Amino acid sequence: MTGSQLSDAFEHHVWATLRLIDACLVLTPDQLRSGVPGTYGSILDTMRHLVGGDASYLFVLTDGRVREIPEETMGLPELRAAMEANGAAWTVLLAGDLDPAAVVVRHRDDGSASQAPLGVRLAQAIHHGTDHRSQVCTALTALGIEPPEIDVWAFAWEQGRLVEVPAPASGVDEPAHGGEGTGSVRPVTRRRFGPRRRPIRGSPDGGRRVYGSTSDRPHRSMVHDRTAAS
Repeated sequence: MTGSQLSDAFEHHVWATLRLIDACLVLTPDQLRSGVPGTYGSILDTMRHLVGGDASYLFVLTDGRVREIPEETMGLPELRAAMEANGAAWTVLLAGDLDPAAVVVRHRDDGSASQAPLGVRLAQAIHHGTDHRSQVCTALTALGIEPPEIDVWAFAWEQGRLVEVPAPASGVDEPAHGGEGTGSVRPVTRRRFGPRRRPIRGSPDGGRRVYGSTSDRPHRSMVHDRTAAS
């Protein structure tokens, strides 16, 4: 496992969280206290849990070099600064020589502990962020506010790393089934492996770009364990 194999996933994780925090900075106190049934809690509490959990994962994976944060008392500007610091810490961690099978032990204050491979803990960090960003997007939608585009396709598009090739103006003929010499042709059809199209405001191609899966998008309410890291 190398940093280059994981860097896109964690860079997107940090980018999406910061972008979502920015979208929430304009909310009123009442809006920040709102939520939807079945999700973690209010918008502010969910953002606190998201960023605090991220710091908690780093605390475990860096043997305490990255400190946990008092997220319960932090506002969005402080959470944003903490997430930026987390991003730098993830970059340093992932640049190391990581063994996904290495068992990492988390010691809890009550004397209990959990043991899990490094690869599992890294996967949980990504999942945790995606899950709670999606919950905040759901809460924003319930308020009548359109959430920002924060999926991986939007991340790649913003960086100029997602290229869309338009369909040809006309079909290209190829021999039909049955081989050469049949005198019959049919148009070539291309199977779309990428995501569906969806308009996006302000996109450089006049409002058309690829939009990906439903990750980080509003979803139906779910019950979620409030424990950030096990």
